[in-house]
Amino acid sequence: MTFATKPQLARRMIERAAGAAVPFAWVAGDEVYGGNGPLRTWLETQRIAYVLAVACDHRVPAGAGRTIRADHLAVRLPGKAWQRLSAGAGAKGAGPGGAPARRPGDRPDRPGSGSGVPARAR
Repeated sequence: MTFATKPQLARRMIERAAGAAVPFAWVAGDEVYGGNGPLRTWLETQRIAYVLAVACDHRVPAGAGRTIRADHLAVRLPGKAWQRLSAGAGAKGAGPGGAPARRPGDRPDRPGSGSGVPARAR
């Protein structure tokens, strides 16, 4: 048995699932997987949709050959760029309409921050 990183194991699992014709539309993972360029590149070449988290200091394209930190890009987005989405009912049933819209830097411990709802509207 040889050592394999979590992203390498994920790729093997996805390859096996696809090879066995297991139906799936996309894959998701935390920043361990999102921070792995070879995994993201492989998913793109295989035309597999994905949602992978990245670290706040991950560099993303910003046009004209420039890059910007993911967290710096996210805070520049206007409020209308964010939307509330639901991942469906959880173990305790349907939630109150989806997860709150959040931007990096939101502070759940501060009133009006991180909830997607202004403090005066609560």
